[in-house]
Amino acid sequence: MNVYGFFENTSGKIVEITVGPNADGTGSRTVQVVPIGNEAALRNRDWVEGNLRKVNAATQGHEYFKRYFFPQAHKDAVIVDERFNGGGRTCPTGRCGTASIQGPKLMIIDESAGSGGDLLPWMFRKFALGPLVGQRTWGGLVGTLGFPTLMDGGSIAAPNLSKGRGTVK
Repeated sequence: MNVYGFFENTSGKIVEITVGPNADGTGSRTVQVVPIGNEAALRNRDWVEGNLRKVNAATQGHEYFKRYFFPQAHKDAVIVDERFNGGGRTCPTGRCGTASIQGPKLMIIDESAGSGGDLLPWMFRKFALGPLVGQRTWGGLVGTLGFPTLMDGGSIAAPNLSKGRGTVK
C-alpha cells in the first residue's frame, strides 16, 4: 500500500499515527498530527533556516549589517547610496527589516546600478520616499517568474522578464 494514501482527505484534521524504531511495533508510541495540504511553506522555512545556519557559520551572522544599520536607526534622516549596486535578490514582501528611519530620505543613484539596483530606486520614487540624485540607473531590471516546482520539490529559475533601459531617471 502507498503510505501517503492513508493521509488522503486528512489535511487540517487531527490524525493519530503510531511511530517507532521497530517494524514489529515494539518501542512504538502513538502521536497526534495535523497533516497540511501543501508543504511548500515548510520546505521554504527549512531552506531559509539552513541558509541562515550556513551564513552564520561562515560569517558570524550579519554582524556587518547590524553594526552599521541599527546604530543609525534613531537618525532623523537618511541618505541611501545606491550607486554601483549590481542587483541581486530583493525583498518583495516587506519582511526584510525590523527597523526603519522615519524622517526625510534621499537616494544617490548612478548608471552602474542595474537589475535589483534599478528596482530599489524605482520603488523609492514610486512610494515617494524622497528625491533621487545623480545619474540615471542602467535600466536592466531582470526578474524570474512562473517556473513550476519540480517533481522532487526543487525548482529552477531563469530570467524571463525585464524592464527596458532607463528604469530610473
